[in-house]
Amino acid sequence: MALVKCTECEHVVSDKAAACPRCGAPGPFHRHHTKVRLTRPSRFISSIAPFVIEVDGEVIGFVLNGQTVEIERDYGFTLYVYVQRHYGFIHHVPAGSDLYIEVSPGLVGIKGRVWPAARDQASRGSTA
Repeated sequence: MALVKCTECEHVVSDKAAACPRCGAPGPFHRHHTKVRLTRPSRFISSIAPFVIEVDGEVIGFVLNGQTVEIERDYGFTLYVYVQRHYGFIHHVPAGSDLYIEVSPGLVGIKGRVWPAARDQASRGSTA
C-alpha cells in the first residue's frame, strides 16, 4: 500500500482505496513517480546560511552552497525553499515530473530556475 494524492481534491489516500474519503472521487488512485534535483551552486559565496527545503508544508531538510538534494514522491507536491520564511522560491511540481531546479540568493530572498531533467542530461552529453 502506498499513499498518493486524490486526482480531484489532492487529499492523501491509499492507492488501494475504492474512493476518496474527502470528495468521493472513485479509485483506483495511481502512483506517479515524481523526482526533483534541487541544486544550490557554490559560486554564490555571499550567502552561507542554509536554504530550508519544505514539501507540502513540512520541512524535510536543508541545502548548502555546492550541494544537490534529490526529492522523490509518488505524487505531485509544492516545493518551498527559503532562508527567511517570507522570502523564498515556491514551485508546484506536477505528479510524474522529473525536474532540475537551481536555487540561488537573489536581491531579496531566493530566485530559482526550473527545467526538465531530460534537458539537463542532454546539455551534459548524457545518453540516459
